[in-house]
Amino acid sequence: MENKKLSSVEWLEQELKKIPFVNVLEVFEQAKEMEKERIETAYNKGTVHGIDYPESTLPLTGEQYYEQTYGGNK
Repeated sequence: MENKKLSSVEWLEQELKKIPFVNVLEVFEQAKEMEKERIETAYNKGTVHGIDYPESTLPLTGEQYYEQTYGGNK
């Protein structure tokens, strides 16, 4: 199985879960959703492997890119 990259928010979540009595899961879920949207938007408006694509001709959608790279909302 291929290792998926962790976003900075997911890494922070893992680290904070190691500290006793910290319950911030709802805030992290909101932060991860915000970051997912940011990544998808950046992909849709940016370049892919150094090639500028009109959004309609991108090889993947922003959502597909996020799922492939980060594994979704796991």
